[in-house]
Amino acid sequence: MLGTRSAPRRRKRWSTRLFAVLIGAALALGGGELLVRHLVFGDSAFARRFGKPLRDQAVFGLGFHHDDYWKLQVLLTPGVELVPPGADPHLGWVGSIEPGTYAHRDEATIGERRPILLFGDSNAECLTGPELCFQGLLERSDLADRYALLNYGVGGYGLDQIWLLMQRVLPRFEGRDPIVIASLMVDDDLERSMLTFRGWPKPRLLLDEHGELVHPGPVDTDTLRFLHENPPEIPSYLLSLVRATVRGPEARQQRSAEELAELEALNRAILDAMEAELTARELYHFFFLFYFDNALRGRQP
Repeated sequence: MLGTRSAPRRRKRWSTRLFAVLIGAALALGGGELLVRHLVFGDSAFARRFGKPLRDQAVFGLGFHHDDYWKLQVLLTPGVELVPPGADPHLGWVGSIEPGTYAHRDEATIGERRPILLFGDSNAECLTGPELCFQGLLERSDLADRYALLNYGVGGYGLDQIWLLMQRVLPRFEGRDPIVIASLMVDDDLERSMLTFRGWPKPRLLLDEHGELVHPGPVDTDTLRFLHENPPEIPSYLLSLVRATVRGPEARQQRSAEELAELEALNRAILDAMEAELTARELYHFFFLFYFDNALRGRQP
């Protein structure tokens, strides 16, 4: 009888201890999460001093293909440029191109020459200055009397924004029979089509049930307001930090099978739409594909 009466008491003691352990673990995790968040975002002297190694979006295991990577980059980088260059609600930003009309600053210099319209990202835009970029090289060639290149490359663009800008620019050259070049950095520009934010807010094209492209409508080009309404979606900075430390940097760029399927379907639809538009307009065009050297590093030819 004594053993029978003591068994429920032992079970009760173990249940109490287990409950205490769980409560303690929850408090420790909650406290750790609050501490990490304070170190990352806090403005106290303690946070600024000891949180510096954590004020880097990469330590949380985020790759370039993730919205939160770019959101945290802006939130954690002092003095970052918050105003998009050439803010435009339909494209996010257009650089030196005139928002709304999409006029090019060199458009008046074409004269009667046949326009060549180059679309792309910063690699098309060039970091060298116009004199050493594609348009400058053409101007110094023996083709300059017949052709003029307008460079519509915009820094930070992905395939989606390249297409959206092309849609708005082509009507400006109706009847001019332009040659159209769509340039694409294959190791990154396709990934950018999945983003809603890359330094600044940007449109994110979607696919309907029939696989047709759908534009979500104008985007809020006020960066701070956008981030306030669409903050990073990291559930736990503590667990993300631990997971990234354990898995290592190689895992940061990996996508799930579902994400890869969506990425492929979206970019295929954009390319199909681009080709259909250019073909319907009967414009001579081609796609210029390139990649960084390290994109194929370690791969066999």
